[in-house]
Amino acid sequence: MSSIPDYVELHQVAAYWAPTGNDDYGRPTWGTVVQINCRWEDKATLYVDAKGREFVSRAIVYVDTDVAPMGVLSLGPVSQLSDPINPFANPNTWEVKKYERIPEIDNAQKFLKAAIV
Repeated sequence: MSSIPDYVELHQVAAYWAPTGNDDYGRPTWGTVVQINCRWEDKATLYVDAKGREFVSRAIVYVDTDVAPMGVLSLGPVSQLSDPINPFANPNTWEVKKYERIPEIDNAQKFLKAAIV
């Protein structure tokens, strides 16, 4: 069971590109970049993906909106991106490998947590 840190406050921002599929050559494609609120923790954590493969996260990112596996996150405001069209043309840009929705006991609030590599 995941534990939710008491200190999770979303005082940072990140750029997020949602996955939209693949192009004619099988390469992934993404939608228009959006800015989201987050708490970014550079933290190596062992996870298992949907296919049962183990991986170690580069960071854990708590977010205020749903993100999707194969989406892309970059810490910092959209205005500071060098290339808002191609996510991986920007430094420190990572793929979302795992995404969790963790409701509080009273279901009044949910925490959204992404592991990136």
